[in-house]
Amino acid sequence: MKIKKVNLVVMAGMILISMGCESKGKTSQGAISGKYNMKTLTTKGQTLKVAGQKCFEDSYFEIKGNIAYISLNNVVNGNCITKAGTYDMQSKGNGRYILVGNGKESDEIIVKNGKVQYNQDTGISMTFSKDVASTLENMKK
Repeated sequence: MKIKKVNLVVMAGMILISMGCESKGKTSQGAISGKYNMKTLTTKGQTLKVAGQKCFEDSYFEIKGNIAYISLNNVVNGNCITKAGTYDMQSKGNGRYILVGNGKESDEIIVKNGKVQYNQDTGISMTFSKDVASTLENMKK
């Protein structure tokens, strides 16, 4: 009887440990899931803060599991134009991911410390910060 109890305790402990363990250098998808709002845009060596620039500041990046949804706004001929897309995220380790759409690898993102750095293959880089409201919403679920 004592041996069965010890075995059950050991098995329960192993299950709990395995559920909480992650490989070194990897972030759980739950920890990075959420909505990120655009903060800066860098092109040709110049960085632009988007706060107060209504069209740009509505751009966002959202991560749900291994899926990334990107909504980018830009001013064209005085009009705010939105381009959006959904991508699979392939982990390259240490918070680096390659976005894959329609079976083709495209841009890279780096997820670190509540921020997403989105590096387009055009040389444009954008920084997004995690939306606190989306973080709280994810915690409720």
